Amino acid sequence: MAHGLTSNDSITDRDKDRINLLKFVASKPEGIVLNHLVHYVLKGINPTNYTGFYDLSGDEWERHDHALDSIADKGESIPLNGSDADYQFARRFLPKAEDAELVRLEDSPAGRVAHPTTDLLDLISAGISETAGANSELVYDREFVCNVLQNTNSLTDSQKDFFGSALHSYIQRIEDYRLAFDVQLHDHRGRGGHRRMTKDYKTRFNDEGRIKRGFARFNDALEHEYAAAENAVLLTLTSDPGTHGNEDRPDPRSIDELLQSMNPNFHRLNQYMASDPTTKADTREPGVVSYRPDRADDVTSRPRERLDYLKVLEFTERGLPHLHVLFFDVPTDENGMPFLMHKQELSEKWQDYGQGQIVDAYPLVYRDDLDDLDGTEFEEDEGFVCWYRYGENDLNTAAVEERSRSHRVDMVGDDETAKQKTAGSYLGKYLSMTFAALLDETGEEIGEQESYSEKFASWKLAMYWATEKQFWSISRSIERAIDPDSQLNEDTARGVRWAAKQDVMLACETVGEDHFSYDELDELETVERNRSTVSQIVASPFVNIDYLGTYRYDDLPAHWSRRSTTLEDVDKQVNDPEEPVRLASRGDRPPPISSVWS
Repeated sequence: MAHGLTSNDSITDRDKDRINLLKFVASKPEGIVLNHLVHYVLKGINPTNYTGFYDLSGDEWERHDHALDSIADKGESIPLNGSDADYQFARRFLPKAEDAELVRLEDSPAGRVAHPTTDLLDLISAGISETAGANSELVYDREFVCNVLQNTNSLTDSQKDFFGSALHSYIQRIEDYRLAFDVQLHDHRGRGGHRRMTKDYKTRFNDEGRIKRGFARFNDALEHEYAAAENAVLLTLTSDPGTHGNEDRPDPRSIDELLQSMNPNFHRLNQYMASDPTTKADTREPGVVSYRPDRADDVTSRPRERLDYLKVLEFTERGLPHLHVLFFDVPTDENGMPFLMHKQELSEKWQDYGQGQIVDAYPLVYRDDLDDLDGTEFEEDEGFVCWYRYGENDLNTAAVEERSRSHRVDMVGDDETAKQKTAGSYLGKYLSMTFAALLDETGEEIGEQESYSEKFASWKLAMYWATEKQFWSISRSIERAIDPDSQLNEDTARGVRWAAKQDVMLACETVGEDHFSYDELDELETVERNRSTVSQIVASPFVNIDYLGTYRYDDLPAHWSRRSTTLEDVDKQVNDPEEPVRLASRGDRPPPISSVWS
């Protein structure tokens, strides 16, 4: 509060104003103009519908003494010119709050804008008692980022900085938390006991093993398609927030709205491409005219089959989402070129869904001899590469350059990386930098990545974190194909079968049945009695695991003195608003401990 408490432990009206100013700034992730902040908080006026008189309805943040005194003394309208004592008070206080790293001030055409910082949210949340029914209008880091995304269609540098710091704060915070489980053990008669178990709070943002497995799985998907597909098309699908000035396009939409609609619209497009309308001729067939908008009712260029795919979600520098989708084994046109759909038809469908206007489809061919090509270097020795350059066609050099450079994706090397790209290396480079950035956040060594430093942007990681979106995904058929359970070598599979047989035999012994031999177990399908017994046992709930909650490590019962502390005492110290707050949860709000550990 800048000046501390008075001698009688009370606070002044101006101290309350300082608190209210900071609380209001904390509730505005998009920032608020200083002039508006003063009139919302200190005067009780909503500047957006101000008519010249104070609002006495009670709907605003207001101190009625200003309004009542003004009406009694003058009975006239009040100008919003920022020249009175309240404005001067706020103008002096906010720079001090900025020095304390509680707010961030920026200049804008509308005037000075105040943005909250992570420290401000931490400061306020640290003073909130974590009672079971606690309720607060304040927002915390993840919710804060989501609020920004819901209120803008273009991120500012300051918002990006905040996103990065919010994610970093979250990763640091969850290191102190544990997941608690109640594990119940039963035999077939329901006898047994239970124990309490804990697990580190690991997510895709702080678990080194999970991060590395994610990238390994991406490479597994590519390796699978190297063996299965002969060609591919790299489809780019953008998002467009729209403009007010064009009646054919929707009003500007937020980044969050575009992001939430991206995957549903992709699946709509996927279903459209897989459908096979009998009323429309296929433009791939001989004698059928090519697609044009005026022929949409008669012809279509869709593949008419469901294709395997690998898709990656990325963000532009404005924060707008877009997809890169690698479709495999795409139908070809009369020239042998992989042809997903006519670009105009793709664009029209993507626009019809309200997602965006710009699409691009880059034809690719699989080559496993890239290291043998003369005069050309690739980052890999196999993969999907530009069909114009490396497919079977009669295009001359000029046509190759013109057509390859007409696409949004550049598969050719640049000054920094002279080697040409495969589709896998193009998408993999983004994902590898994304996963490297995650390892960097967790403190792992990632090596030098100077030429791709822009991919380390923490605010992009925070976009995935706050919105709970996947970095990449694959079609179900590829997912089944690379399932590790189906990839066991014979020795491992034999060991799994042996262990399963041993478990069944031990289970059967506990119910008094005759011992089974390995031969009998191998013939369960033909031995009715054995099959019935085993079915009964396997159907019994041997283990049941219940998730109990998330707890700060220091607040788990094992870390409290066993001399006289009871669980009720723990709950009182943790959750009673009259006691010192022990949980630094910052909004995670774990449940009362005694309900779990009693």
